[in-house]
Amino acid sequence: MKENLEIFDWSLSEEELKKIEEIPQYRICRGEDFISSYGPYRTEGELWDGEL
Repeated sequence: MKENLEIFDWSLSEEELKKIEEIPQYRICRGEDFISSYGPYRTEGELWDGEL
């Protein structure tokens, strides 16, 4: 159990954090099913608050 608790005793370096930030991110679900001219979300931008 002691070894299992030691998993929280680590951190990423600044260089590692920068590398992670460079990984491209994609949405699996862009939200087409939730967009409608009759609904509250009429565009992908409205649904995702401009974070496409």
